[in-house]
Amino acid sequence: MKNRLIISIITIIILCGLTACDIKNTSKQSNKRNENVSQIEIITDYINIRKEKSTKSDIIGKVNKGEIYTIISKDESNDIWIEIETSNKIHGFVSGRNYYVKYLESKDEKNNKYKSKYQKYEWNCDVPITEIKTIKDNGMMDIQPKLFITKDGKLYEFTLNKKYSNEQICKQINADTSFNYFNMFPNDRDLSLMVDNNNNFYYYEKSLLNFKEWDKYHFADTTNYILSHPQSYTTYANEHIENAGSAFYNYYAENNDIYKRLLYWKDSSTVYENPVLLHQFTDENVIGLEGKIFKTDKGFYKIGATNKEECEKYEDIECNEGIVKIEDVSKHYKDIEYFNGNYLIFKNDNNIYTYY
Repeated sequence: MKNRLIISIITIIILCGLTACDIKNTSKQSNKRNENVSQIEIITDYINIRKEKSTKSDIIGKVNKGEIYTIISKDESNDIWIEIETSNKIHGFVSGRNYYVKYLESKDEKNNKYKSKYQKYEWNCDVPITEIKTIKDNGMMDIQPKLFITKDGKLYEFTLNKKYSNEQICKQINADTSFNYFNMFPNDRDLSLMVDNNNNFYYYEKSLLNFKEWDKYHFADTTNYILSHPQSYTTYANEHIENAGSAFYNYYAENNDIYKRLLYWKDSSTVYENPVLLHQFTDENVIGLEGKIFKTDKGFYKIGATNKEECEKYEDIECNEGIVKIEDVSKHYKDIEYFNGNYLIFKNDNNIYTYY
């Protein structure tokens, strides 16, 4: 009798090994979460592992609720089937329907998903994106429309619409000087005011011009003001000021407060109106300003209407100017190397993207 009992137990063990019998105290077959690969998490009580991609195929095991498995392959031709391998080396297929499993995207999948919102351009330039100055430092200020400065102080022009005669999307602007940084220059096209290592000013249209030789406007006072407020942006003001020359609005950051100030020329002198406080950041630190784009240590913001939906819908409601968070870009803030409202550069991605 005793020998028969032993033989019966051995037979059951062998059969369960071949058919994956449900033994209640079997340890869970689970992988750990790995963000570098695509995985699934089991969200139902259990799913059968099939030998082939069919509900008629042999059951060779099962997976349990809360377990995580790396996706080897995914077949969506008819029913959704996920190929997996358990830690017990059971290799087969489980149903991939969303009421059975939760998909855990890899970092690359997440990146490709949000990058698809933007227009991608291959960076065909003899200067790697990583050599553009200050991208590494604060993610702001040193790519202006059409221009950038390299870490060794060279000035380049770039385009994303065509290419230059050198068959690249960039070309160096010949200059016998080394440039240090940009400031936003107050004119109707928002051109950049470039500063070299000797604190001389230049601006670029079709060629590089020394600011001292360019006297279309008299901006000495404004230039000094910009230098004293490096995180500032100036644009034409749509204001009628009696007996005044050109008028501008100047936006600037002081500590973590954002201000707006009207300045204009009257009787050969500059008049500065009292600044208006637009916004106070209480739990975020302002890092940089790029035109009307502010970067904090937590997100990206722009100067715009804080009640945009209402003021665009109703004729009798005036738009209130203030600081508005750019939600879609801020969602992947940690993945962005550089953003100026027009251009995006992602970390570990040697391309440039346009944002509108």
